Amino acid sequence: GAHPTFYRARLFVRHTVGLGGQTQAVASAMHQLAGAQDTRRLVFTAGNLSVLDLFDNNGDAHDPRTQFLNWALMTHAAYDYPADSRGYTVGAAVEYFDAGWSLRAARFEVPRQPNQLRLDQRLLRHYGDQVELARDYTLAGQTGTVRMLAFRLHAVMARYDDALAAAEVQGRPPSLDDARTGEQSKAGLGLAVEHDLGRDVGLFARWMAADGKTETYAFTEADRSLSAGVSIGGAAWQRADDRLGVALARSALAGAHQRFLAQGGSTFFLGDGALRYRPETVLEAFYSLALFKGTALSADWQRIAHPGYNADRGP
Repeated sequence: GAHPTFYRARLFVRHTVGLGGQTQAVASAMHQLAGAQDTRRLVFTAGNLSVLDLFDNNGDAHDPRTQFLNWALMTHAAYDYPADSRGYTVGAAVEYFDAGWSLRAARFEVPRQPNQLRLDQRLLRHYGDQVELARDYTLAGQTGTVRMLAFRLHAVMARYDDALAAAEVQGRPPSLDDARTGEQSKAGLGLAVEHDLGRDVGLFARWMAADGKTETYAFTEADRSLSAGVSIGGAAWQRADDRLGVALARSALAGAHQRFLAQGGSTFFLGDGALRYRPETVLEAFYSLALFKGTALSADWQRIAHPGYNADRGP
């Protein structure tokens, strides 16, 4: 905006219930206080935060403050997670940890309108639910984590086929506003893996498929997404706190979504009046140069093929 604006990104309470097992030290970190905790525990979180503070917490490609910048590498591009237009929401979550396993579930508020700032506080009627099961493992002496994530949004949303049907009757390009008349549900399922190699090298990959029949509501425009990459620490060249990352992401639209755009429809992000469809592919590389504690300077490069899923655009 033209003027500085104050807003609250995070304000939440977290309570941990120890259930036994071994005691492990917890270091001070972003959103985390130093201390000790049981390896078997329940953790309750409630308040104002980002869903990505809790879910799909990939160590190599998750935080654009210090890692990849493109949304397709921040999380699953097809993960339409509940958030206002700045990326935050209000809700509650419960997590269970035990012997390398973790299970978390949460319900959060969705915007009153797609990609808008005002949240809908009717959590029993309109909401975003997510469930994630994660397992830490050791393979050939190296550690890793595999995560399965499911989400479901329930709100007043438009379906692309309904918008296309209304446009055929009216004789004009389809509009999501014409079809946003009733409550709909949208769901998706994803799988993510991160694996550590020697000398401070991490590999990661993500895949997700979401409902391609219902409009994008809170995140970005993708119905299918696949990404993979590598993150390398600078110890090998005597810069232990530096980080180099390279990754490739590929996102796609479902058939109804494609037809809506091809017939001249516009969404929150897309709308060229026509569409020569191709999946969108992003290649990104970054180098984060550590200056002093808590401060780094990063260079980032991206090449995007078929931006907006249109072969008539880019790269």
